[in-house]
Amino acid sequence: MKKFLVMAAVAIMTVVSAQAQKTDDASQFVNITDVVPDAILEIRYFGTYNFVGTRIDGYEEPTALLTKQAAAALKAVSDDVKAQGYRLKIYDAYRPQKGVDHFVRWAENIPDTLMKAYFYPYLDKSVLFPQDYICLKSGHTRGSTVDLTLFDMATEKELDMGGTFDWFGPESHPDFCGNPETGEYTGDNSKSPAGRSITAEQFRNRMILRQAMLRHGFKSFDTEWWHFTLKDEPFPNTYFTFPVASLTCCKAHNDNTAQAVKSVELIRTDKSWDGVELPDYLKGRPELVAVKYEFPAGKKLGWHHHPVMNYGILVQGELTIIGLDGNEKVVHEGEAVVEMVGTIHHGENRGTKPVILYMFYLSQKDLPLAVQHLEIPLE
Repeated sequence: MKKFLVMAAVAIMTVVSAQAQKTDDASQFVNITDVVPDAILEIRYFGTYNFVGTRIDGYEEPTALLTKQAAAALKAVSDDVKAQGYRLKIYDAYRPQKGVDHFVRWAENIPDTLMKAYFYPYLDKSVLFPQDYICLKSGHTRGSTVDLTLFDMATEKELDMGGTFDWFGPESHPDFCGNPETGEYTGDNSKSPAGRSITAEQFRNRMILRQAMLRHGFKSFDTEWWHFTLKDEPFPNTYFTFPVASLTCCKAHNDNTAQAVKSVELIRTDKSWDGVELPDYLKGRPELVAVKYEFPAGKKLGWHHHPVMNYGILVQGELTIIGLDGNEKVVHEGEAVVEMVGTIHHGENRGTKPVILYMFYLSQKDLPLAVQHLEIPLE
């Protein structure tokens, strides 16, 4: 049955492809953060925390691209929600066809259920094609679709939407537990196979995002609360193939006349990851130190504090940082993090592969990079 469905889908898409255009021309695209500097990026398909469990083909950098028209509309959304105390957090935007093809290969490999517990615990993987969770073509590939949520500037956390991005199930539908057209919360969770539900506040949070997107020219998707497409998308019949990478100096990726330098700003902040403002610079002669750390799965680093400012880039694995107050920060592969200064904390590798972490310290000569607190036991 599965083979028949896939063959049928291929036949349909062959007809569609006859009308659709394929191109690697990125000249009409922009970096989202160039147009919407307030946007926060958490590009899930560049890392491993996604329903596949690995970096997706075509995602060369943890950045987000959109057509110029979609980015301009998103800037209006950003200004709208910022006035309400929120910022946009982007999970995905333009997606190259290579990435879609990766999803298709994964879906056809039924035994690969590495991330089932996190994204589709109540679905048999064999239904992903017939129920349209995975398709041979995606609106993302046309360049005017974005997956996003809201970040609450008051709490410095994502707004609670009652479910994670890319959850496969009716719990992700905009009409789950309410009427998205009227904004009325009903509490009707009858479509949830496990009896899951969302609260009135969580439904309202979804509506804040939805209404802002609709006000500024986007249309929603009936199975994903986070997914929106520009109504008047400029390339409705074009599927793009260039990779996700920063568009530097306004050059298209396929500009063969010169090799453009690529740059991606990973982080810019005056606070550590727990929201505490960084201290003033040390007085005296500075000493810059860069350290590469590697530690295996299951390793706990022990309680310590840093007397100097520092930040790191995680190039492999997943690192969990825990404060004495129990506050946690999970750093995913490809992400940057600014560490706490003068505050006791420790780190753990709770993942399945070694962590590789590059740390950069603004220090002074003879000043320790870290002070251990062996008197505090690890649980």
